[in-house]
Order: sequence, then C-alpha cells, then structure tokens
Amino acid sequence: AVVSTQSTGKIFMTIFAGFIPYTEWECVSGRCWEVLEQANNTISKGVMCDNKLIPGKDFNWTTERTSFAIDWGFYCDQEVKLPVITSFFFVGACLGLLCSTVGDKFVNVFY
Repeated sequence: AVVSTQSTGKIFMTIFAGFIPYTEWECVSGRCWEVLEQANNTISKGVMCDNKLIPGKDFNWTTERTSFAIDWGFYCDQEVKLPVITSFFFVGACLGLLCSTVGDKFVNVFY
C-alpha cells in the first residue's frame, strides 16, 4: 500500500509556490546533448544551471505538474525570487480575506 503524508493543501501550495523539477527535463538541442554527454547522461540541477541551458531552446520540462516557477522561468539563479513572490501571494490572500469579511458584515446590514 502507498501511504501519502502530504495533505491536498500542502501539495497545492508546493505546486503554486514554485516547484522546480530539476530532474524532469529532456534535451532538444545539440548543445544540450553535448553537455549531457559530458555529464555522463546525468540529468540534474547542476548540469542545467552550470551550463545555462534555456527551456524551450535547449531543453523541455517533462513534468506533468506545472508551477509559476516553470511558467515564468524562475529556475537556477532566478530561484531566489520565489520566496518574495510567495509572500506577495499570501499577503494578497490575507488582505482579500480581511476585506471580504468586513465587506460581508456591512453588506448584510442592508439586506
């Protein structure tokens, strides 16, 4: 039997918050194949980042899940931006919750 220790919310937030599948990609250019051959066909973050491979040009992601990190190109040296973007999301969600709670309280007065 397979036992999962992650809740649905935790999985969703991992996907939203910038999951980067550094081992789930395939080469599409000759340059990428050369780099991969020099790395003994080891697909890793180091091979991708150290050689500055570009998604869509040198390689394609093969993961079934996606996140804004993949869609917006936040990988390798851009990965440091992920905590800031996630923080903005949470601040926006909290403000939205606060505004909707206050708004509902005053809207119900008129009904």
